[in-house]
Amino acid sequence: MVLYDISSTDSAAKLSVFIAPGPRPDVPTDDGKHYNGPSQVFTCYRVEATLSSVVAPSVGRVTFDDCPAALVELMPEGAVFASGEVFDG
Repeated sequence: MVLYDISSTDSAAKLSVFIAPGPRPDVPTDDGKHYNGPSQVFTCYRVEATLSSVVAPSVGRVTFDDCPAALVELMPEGAVFASGEVFDG
């Protein structure tokens, strides 16, 4: 996990997240077949929190359609972007 574009004020905090769970192990799938997919997946999203002494804090997430090139270039060959919802599991 990499945190980037971090900003905050007295009443809000924002940060972006790059996350990749690591490479897929070279083992058969649950049904015994050979895995035929990406070597790894990754995603990026933004977390925004609003803080107030009057109301309960609120936190939201904004999913992105891609990740910063500088981070993607560090991924191994065969890695692909996946929507943030894929990681909600």
